[in-house]
Amino acid sequence: MAALNIERPEPGVYAGVSFEEYTKIRAVNHSTLRAAAASMAHFRAAELEGSGGDTTATRFGTAVHTLMLEPSRFARSVVPAPINPKTNKAYGGDTKAWEEYAAQHPGKLIMSDEDLERAKKMVTSVQNHAQAGKLLHAEKGMSEAVMIWKEGPLLCKGRVDKITPEYRVDLKTTSGLAKWDVWRKSVVDYGYFTQEAMYARGAKALGLPPYGVFVVVESESPHATATFSIHQDWVAAGDKMVVEWLNKVVQARTTDQYPAYPDQDIEVLPPPQWFISMYMDGQ
Repeated sequence: MAALNIERPEPGVYAGVSFEEYTKIRAVNHSTLRAAAASMAHFRAAELEGSGGDTTATRFGTAVHTLMLEPSRFARSVVPAPINPKTNKAYGGDTKAWEEYAAQHPGKLIMSDEDLERAKKMVTSVQNHAQAGKLLHAEKGMSEAVMIWKEGPLLCKGRVDKITPEYRVDLKTTSGLAKWDVWRKSVVDYGYFTQEAMYARGAKALGLPPYGVFVVVESESPHATATFSIHQDWVAAGDKMVVEWLNKVVQARTTDQYPAYPDQDIEVLPPPQWFISMYMDGQ
């Protein structure tokens, strides 16, 4: 398997790529592309500034992923959180003390004792789940794999937690319940159905498994785990959206125009269907 050249990436599949390395690859990813749903100005801002911040939740999620999939890297990377001498507890992840401590430990996973224990319980829950444990610890496959492929003139990328001979597996942590009737709202809110559609396009281009599976583990006790796949009708709808966004990106880059909202006319907003059904039906 060829090594990944971050500066000049070539289409292919690359195993063991850290998230920090992945973010440096100059290619369109799902979270950036999804911003095109608002406007091309939003896409451009996400492309230049990043589409997600470094928050306490994202740092914890990264730590859980690393502990689950690359325990040796986790052991090398984790450092204890800074302690507030007044409370004898860890500083909050959004404090200046934490920020200064993180600057002194670049590339490290900073965790309090409480969060480390919580992460270990989440990993144990996933490992003890019959389907999830089998998927994420399959002997054949690649962990932290990066897909790079072409969509016309665009270079695209996606990072998959585990690729087995049958599936692409994505580990998700949730602060809510992992029950399907609850978590499916996240499929819409966080665009997981368009993510799956985009990754399916990359998988097809690279000869990888066509089906994606989500392993979802709750970040709060009892840290229950569930596994889901997204129905292909849902993925087909997502694919239409992905293709539309990709076409808009190609046009914007060709013309070097990244417009926001229409500014020529005053838009007349019709009521949504739920409002019509609740207040206007029968009138």
